Amino acid sequence: MTMFPKAKASNVETYEVRYRPGDSEANAILRAALLKEGKGRCYLCRTRVTFAGSEIDHIVPWSISAANLEPIKKKYLPPAQAERFGLHRAHNLAPICTTCNSTKSDGTFEDVEALAVWLKRAHDRQAAVEKSVMDLRSEFGLMKSMSKLLAVDFSSASVQECLLTLGPTLIDRFRSEAPAVLEGLSAYVYRGEYSDHGCLDQRTFADGPLIRPIVLDEGSRRAKVALEEVFRWDFDELLDIAFGAVECAIRDDQADQLRGALEEGSSAELGSVEGLMIITVNEVRIEERIVVVRGSYESDGSAEIAIVDYQNDSGTSGGQREVQSRGDFEVPLWEEQARPEAGDVDLY
Repeated sequence: MTMFPKAKASNVETYEVRYRPGDSEANAILRAALLKEGKGRCYLCRTRVTFAGSEIDHIVPWSISAANLEPIKKKYLPPAQAERFGLHRAHNLAPICTTCNSTKSDGTFEDVEALAVWLKRAHDRQAAVEKSVMDLRSEFGLMKSMSKLLAVDFSSASVQECLLTLGPTLIDRFRSEAPAVLEGLSAYVYRGEYSDHGCLDQRTFADGPLIRPIVLDEGSRRAKVALEEVFRWDFDELLDIAFGAVECAIRDDQADQLRGALEEGSSAELGSVEGLMIITVNEVRIEERIVVVRGSYESDGSAEIAIVDYQNDSGTSGGQREVQSRGDFEVPLWEEQARPEAGDVDLY
C-alpha cells in the first residue's frame, strides 16, 4: 500500500495589506506601520508627526475615476507597477499630518512632478510596510491589546474609567522597566488663538499663521510641566505670545526684503505684507529662567506698492511685489507682571 505523507496544516495567514474603509482597527495598524517606515514624518511637509497627529493619505486619491486614473499611471509609473497598482495598497499610501491632509484635499497633483517621487518612495517602502503590518497581526496578547488601543475611542466614558484605573500602574511599569517608551515624541493638542478650537470654520492663512501639529520631545514636556506648576503659566497662552512675536518678526523681515529690492531713492510706498505662513514648533526649553521656543517657518508674502507716476491721473501707479522666506526661529520669553512676554525674535 502506498503511503502518502499527511499534509501539514498551514499557519500562514492570507491577508492582503491595504487600506480598509470603515475598519478602524485594521487601519490603525496600517497607520502605525506607515508612520514607522516613513521615519515618523509627514510625506508632504517632512515635519515630525506622531500617531495621534497623523492620518493615512492616498497619494492618488481613492475617489478618482478609472478614466482619470489611467493617464496618471501611464505618466508616473513604470508599466509593471502600473499593472499591479491598487489605490488602497501600500504603494499608494503615506503618513500625512492633519494640516497637509486638509490642504491637499482630493487634489491629484497631475501636473506636479513630485508625484512620481512620492509614488516611488511609497513603492520602495511597500514591502517593509506590509511586513510591519503582518508582524503586528501575527503577535497575540500584548500586540493585539496594543493594536486595539490604537483604534479605541478615548472619548468613551467607560474607556476613560479603565485608563484611570489601569493607566498609573502601566506607566509605573514603563518607568521602571521600559523608560524609553515614555521618552519618545508625543502629540500636544494646541487650543490657543491660532488653532481651530472653538471655530465654526477651519482657519485659513488670512486668519494668521497656520500652526502645524505640535509634537513635544521629553525636554519640551518637562518644560511644559515646569511652566504650568512653577511659573503658573498657561502653555497655550505662552505659545500664542511666541507665535504672535514670530509672525511680526517674519513680516518685518519680508517688508525689509521688499524695500531693499526697490530702486535706491524711490518714493514708492509699501503696503502691509500678507500671505500664507506656516509655523512648526521644534522644542520648548527653560534656560536660566528664560523660556525659549524654537522652531521653523515658511512663508509666502506679497504687498501692494504705490509708485509716484505723474502721467497717471491719480499721481501714482500700483504694483505688487512678492517674497518667499523660510528658516528657523528662536524666541525668548520671560515673566512680566505674572504673564509671559516675548523678547526679540531671532530668524536664521
